[in-house]
Order: sequence, then structure tokens, then C-alpha cells
Amino acid sequence: MTWNIRIISVALSIVTSVAIVATWTRNPSQNHTERESKSPTGPTTDRKRSIPSTPEPLELAGYEAWNPSQRLQRITKLAQRPDWSPHLHGFLLDALSDRSLREVTRNNIANGLVRQHDRSAELVPLLLAMIDDERESTTWRVYAVQHAAAAITNGAAEQTRTTIDRLIDTANTHRDAIGATALMHLHRLAAVYPAAADILDGLIESRIDDATCPDIELTTALSVIAERGRERDRPATVRALSNASSDTVRRHAIAALGRIGSAEDEALIASYTTSDNRLITTAADAALATLRRRHTP
Repeated sequence: MTWNIRIISVALSIVTSVAIVATWTRNPSQNHTERESKSPTGPTTDRKRSIPSTPEPLELAGYEAWNPSQRLQRITKLAQRPDWSPHLHGFLLDALSDRSLREVTRNNIANGLVRQHDRSAELVPLLLAMIDDERESTTWRVYAVQHAAAAITNGAAEQTRTTIDRLIDTANTHRDAIGATALMHLHRLAAVYPAAADILDGLIESRIDDATCPDIELTTALSVIAERGRERDRPATVRALSNASSDTVRRHAIAALGRIGSAEDEALIASYTTSDNRLITTAADAALATLRRRHTP
């Protein structure tokens, strides 16, 4: 700007040209934010500015001027490294909150942050706060659940307990994709953390017993039942759900029945192998093979 002021005394046409350049370079973040905001990832209102407050690290020199594709490409490469410098770590931790970025870019930032050997203690609280932040899109809140669950691996005991409690609360209060994602990750954490296992049975039963349960939650509960493969996991209820009105629910119930059903369920599963729905016949064929393996001496 000092250089621009000095040339104000030259011919009017030159002054006008310099003024245009000065206007563009004075607010590059505004222009960049407008380009980023065209990403079809959710509402563009009430977003944080697109430039993190931490100065650019050497690995991201030029970040302020990059277009969305350039940012994505560079961050995707950096996300594979588990040894970020403290400067880069702080910069991308700040950038994670930037809602003007494409969600795929933010997702890759989160992947990189979770992968770090020296993971920031601020990461999990930030992700947990995002889960219930209604300014975030549903897609990003689902991502936040996934990354929070992944980030507690080898974490402090207190932070682990806080995260599991939040996942339990999320599964109880969100009857949508966010709650379904929390349920699935509680299942995957249950093998390591007893606190997750203690509550999981009740969460699953509350889904399969609820006639108004959204399909996304019901199918997730059936997927957990199938993954656990425990014959005591309400096979009679699963058997009834194999005749549900929703083809998606039927398909998941058939798959689960192959994992937990008795030999007597073979005829029922076989009846679905001639369905007009290709996805159901595929699920039935696989479930039938699984059931026969389980019950063949």
C-alpha cells in the first residue's frame, strides 16, 4: 500500500490501474472465500473466515492464494504424514473449523490430525463441539463423530471417557445419520472400552423394537447385530424385520439372520433368493451361505 500511495501523483490512467490492483490485493481472503463458498456442501452463511489465524507454515506457503482444488490436493498429500511440524499442526487445527472449505478438504485435514504421533489435546474437544453445532452440515457432523471416535485411540483416560459419554448421548438424542454413526462407533469401541459395551445392548434393542425408528438407525442396529454375530441378539425380532415394508431394512435383516439365525431359518432366507429386488437376492444368497457354514457339522 505504501508503494501504491507514492504513485498517486502520476497520470490519472495509471492511478486508476493501480487502484484496481490495490483493491484486489488488499482483500485476497474475501475473493478466495467467495470462490470457496460455491462448494455445494451446505449453507454459506455464518461461516468462519477462510484464512486460519496462524501464519502459513512452509509446507503450505501460498495457501491464502490457492483455489479450492489446490488446497485439497496439497492437504491430501500432507494428511498421509504422521510427523507434522508444530507450526503445520497448529495451522491445520485452526483450518479444521473453516466452514468455507470443501467438506472433503476438512475431512482430509481431520484424517491428518488424527494420524499425528504427537496429536493435539485440542482435537477431540473441537470435534465433539462440532457434533452438536447446528451451523455445521449434517454430513460434517457425521464426519466429526467418526473422527472423534478414531482420535481417542491411545488418548488420555479422561478424554476417552468424555468421548464415549458424548457418543452415547449422541446415539440417544439424534434419530438420524448422526445418531446412527455414533451407534456404529460405540459398537467398534466396545471391544476395547467396557463403558461402550455396557450401553450398546440397550441402544440396539431400542432401535429394533421401535416401529417408528428411521431406516438409517434401524439398518445400523441390524448391521451391528450382524457384525457381532451373537445368536442371543433377538433372532425372532430380526426374523420379523426380514419382512419389513422397507427393502433396505429387509436386506439388512436378512444379512443379520444369516449371522445369528438357527438352521430352521434356512427356508425363510432361501425364499428371498427369488426376490425381484436384486439387492435382496444378493443379500439372501450371501446370508444363506453364511447360515449353512455355521450349521454344517
